[in-house]
Amino acid sequence: MKATRAEWRFRVEPSTPEEAGYWVMVSDMATGEDHSLDRHRLAMAWIYGDVVHHDTERRQEGDVFGLFERFRGTVPLVAWAMVGAIELLNCIRALHQDGVLQLRQEVIDEPVALK
Repeated sequence: MKATRAEWRFRVEPSTPEEAGYWVMVSDMATGEDHSLDRHRLAMAWIYGDVVHHDTERRQEGDVFGLFERFRGTVPLVAWAMVGAIELLNCIRALHQDGVLQLRQEVIDEPVALK
């Protein structure tokens, strides 16, 4: 559990911009303005600004980079979370099958679908 928590924190709250992966930088030659964001901050701008529409500050921070860069920054984080969810489900299934984890059978059998 400690290793899983540490990996989660490393992925969703990198300590340094270097841990976040890569940087995107843009310059406006007319105004001389420069902007840069790391992959993680672009991902957060997409998740919380574009998808959830909750954090307007993050969205504004990432706006200058465009939707494509925000989405591209998100892909590794979302893919990692999906693989982690599958691993967790498989662990739960194994513990349930071995009798270590007591769950009602419908918890395992009930289909889950987004309508």
